[in-house]
Amino acid sequence: GVSVALRPFADADVAGHSLVCACTNVREVNARVGALARAAGIPVAVADRQDESTFYMPAIHRDGALVVAVGTG
Repeated sequence: GVSVALRPFADADVAGHSLVCACTNVREVNARVGALARAAGIPVAVADRQDESTFYMPAIHRDGALVVAVGTG
């Protein structure tokens, strides 16, 4: 499931997860989340730095049987 906690990020927030997305509007927080996840061997997508990610999610559009995925970089 997904949970939302409206509070500042804490390093312990990464532990115990099998997938992490760092998608804040604060570069330093995204960098820290990415570093912690990579160090723990957890797949991570860092929204503002693809090179800090271990995977990424392209934008996808579906129209019937047509599926178009777009990525940059």
